[in-house]
Amino acid sequence: IADRLRITDRVLMYDDFLVTHMFLRFGEVFDLHDLVTPSVKLLKRQDDQKGSNLTETLFAYIHHRQDVTETSKAMHIHYNTAKYRINRIREITGIDLNDEQQIFRTILSERAIALLNRMSDCDSGSGSR
Repeated sequence: IADRLRITDRVLMYDDFLVTHMFLRFGEVFDLHDLVTPSVKLLKRQDDQKGSNLTETLFAYIHHRQDVTETSKAMHIHYNTAKYRINRIREITGIDLNDEQQIFRTILSERAIALLNRMSDCDSGSGSR
């Protein structure tokens, strides 16, 4: 895992890479992009087209226990901006942020995107693997 992701730390704890390891193994058989939910893909397209930060807002909102105040503080944006973005996310995707399965799949999507980005950065650093 460390070699593939170019991690140079001398001491690594497997617990810190358990999900990454699962994703990498999954990626040997399936496309990691399949772990990204349609609602997150839709938000990412919206962000790319309009320069918005809806995907980042969704992830921050979930990580801050769906607390608009904490989300706005963490993102350094006004409370009303965060509230507006969350309402837009709901309108665009129809996501139910009270459904634990949708929240779980959204967190998996975030982790998959982060790993795909990391792998892309590693591959572009010295040619493809």
